Amino acid sequence: MLDSIIEGSEEKLRKIIEVNFFGMYKVNRAFFDYLVQNGRIINMASEVARHTPQPFMAYYTMSKKMVDTYSDVLRRECNYLGIKVIKLYSGSMKTGMLGNAKDEYERMIEETKYFIKPLTKLKGMMDKEVNKTNDPILVAKVIEKALTKRRPRLSYKIKNSLALSMMGSFNERFQDYIYKKVIN
Repeated sequence: MLDSIIEGSEEKLRKIIEVNFFGMYKVNRAFFDYLVQNGRIINMASEVARHTPQPFMAYYTMSKKMVDTYSDVLRRECNYLGIKVIKLYSGSMKTGMLGNAKDEYERMIEETKYFIKPLTKLKGMMDKEVNKTNDPILVAKVIEKALTKRRPRLSYKIKNSLALSMMGSFNERFQDYIYKKVIN
């Protein structure tokens, strides 16, 4: 999930895209014929898909932006068939993925050739964000709502990060400045 786009491996990038994008894509294709008129497809994007990417999260963000774009195109095509496509933008949930993120972060700090200073500074911020995790039952409740509401939204945000949302309110140049100033 976490890696430097410069130092990370192509193999890891391919694996993340295979799981996060192609896994969902293949499931949607495999079961599409079973959807009846007025069926629903719910795709799990991530809050990171809505914002400009953060440093050292490129692989995950790229895969989730693919999910986001795919879902928009699929929704527009399925409009002709009476099938709704709904996106979920989930924030951090208490799952094994976050425990892995801490381990990956430690590995990145140990292995980096170019980014020891920014990664070390970012660690405190990352730990704070990881500790703000939410109960995954919230996702299940939103899925239930998306499945049962007569007119579901096109997308649902679930416990998105205030810091990430605030950062996203600035233009990209200013975001770059903030990342460089705060992390350097």
